[in-house]
Amino acid sequence: MQNTKIISFLKCLSRHELREFGKFVRSPFHNNRKDVIRLYDILRKSYPDFKKEEVSKQTVFEKLYPDRKYDPNTMILHSAYLYNLGKQFLTVSGLMGDTFAFKYHYLKKLDLHFADNLFEKEYRDAKIFLNAEKLNKEFFNRKAMLEELMINFSLNRNRQDKIHRNTVDYGDYFIYSFIVKLVVLYHGMLVDKMSFNYEFTGSSAELFIRYFNFEEFINSLPAEKNEYHDFVLYYYYMFMGHRYPENDYYYPRLKEYTFKNFEKLHSAEKSSRFHYVIEYCLMQLKTGNLKFLREAFNLYTEALEKKLYKSDSDEAGMGLIFFRNFIVIGLIAKEHDYIENFISTHGKEIKGEMRDDTLELSNAMLYLEKKEYNKSLEHLNKVSSAFPLFKLSTKFILIKIYYETNQYDSFFSLMDTYRHYLKNEKIITELIRGYHTNFLNYLGMLVKIKSSGSPDNLYIIKKEIKENMNMDFRHKLWLLEKADELEKVNI
Repeated sequence: MQNTKIISFLKCLSRHELREFGKFVRSPFHNNRKDVIRLYDILRKSYPDFKKEEVSKQTVFEKLYPDRKYDPNTMILHSAYLYNLGKQFLTVSGLMGDTFAFKYHYLKKLDLHFADNLFEKEYRDAKIFLNAEKLNKEFFNRKAMLEELMINFSLNRNRQDKIHRNTVDYGDYFIYSFIVKLVVLYHGMLVDKMSFNYEFTGSSAELFIRYFNFEEFINSLPAEKNEYHDFVLYYYYMFMGHRYPENDYYYPRLKEYTFKNFEKLHSAEKSSRFHYVIEYCLMQLKTGNLKFLREAFNLYTEALEKKLYKSDSDEAGMGLIFFRNFIVIGLIAKEHDYIENFISTHGKEIKGEMRDDTLELSNAMLYLEKKEYNKSLEHLNKVSSAFPLFKLSTKFILIKIYYETNQYDSFFSLMDTYRHYLKNEKIITELIRGYHTNFLNYLGMLVKIKSSGSPDNLYIIKKEIKENMNMDFRHKLWLLEKADELEKVNI
């Protein structure tokens, strides 16, 4: 049973959820099959590992029916029934945990049962509840859902003359919701293109974005009649900043509206806005617009101060990606002391099993930038090889140490190993493989100049690095810095 749906389902539950699922299974409303309850009791004793010998079909069947001959069809039937209960449990739990969704589905049932007085009362309560909520990306969608409910309710009772205002509001909220989702989609498409070199040319979304005159729409929108105008404007400037990244007009306004009426936003919206604006800065850096380096670092410090790295205010710890990216940006910005304090202060907040390796790798990066190469090596040697991408980062740091310390034999030996690793490690994406291959190619050119003392072709190499758009901007900046150092030595 180890690879069955029911075992996979039980593995994904927390201990608290497993106990709650037991109550659900025992409820006569949901289940009246005693054999299925017994199956749950047998399987829960193997949580969380569900060892193969403990949950084999024959072993479980023998515990269920000690006096009966093994019947595979019975096991299939009971497992399927318990799994279906699991699907119901998660669905009901999710509904109970989402107040709006609960109110919405209750209203739909009241409508179908023609409980008009109750419907109208609960509808008013749902509107009050939603209007009191903090704003997020789902806000307009939910407002539209409520208006659509009232429209259908009225039409089913021949009250079409009563729904003019609902129809207008439904149209407004539907369009606002669509705009928000479109801009988020567009941002995601650009991030995927930047991170994985994906293309979306010719897709319906890309075609709509290409021909949609967002500017004319916003300019025609009556701001004085729209209490959510600033919310919509934020997504407008986010869209226009991405659509016309070379236009300096949009980013200052994107940043202004990112933090405008911040107290009215849901914590998840605040967090996502930080991620959107920082990713915009990273996209600009990739194109060579280095003025966004200081901007990115300042945004990270502000996010740390306001805890914007948390999508939920009750969320514990700090995410690995936020921690790592903060360090990378801070070190490129030469904020060594700040990053050293950040690592020592916030390193313990990292969530997950990769915390120790992340801290060692972060310190190795820090001491490399501070030119304390022995300390960098000490931390690098403590990084385990359990995670493939950490192995890549280790090689990246180590070859830079060999370059800086003129250990040429070690350098060329590692370069050969590095190239083989890039070629053979399947978890590395083609984009990342290309970035590191380009880095090694140019670094190989620079090390030959450094070791020979002959600056031939250095100008051409620098020009190629600057113009190469298939490089990680972090690699590019470091290589250009090393090229500048060689140029000064050989002047």
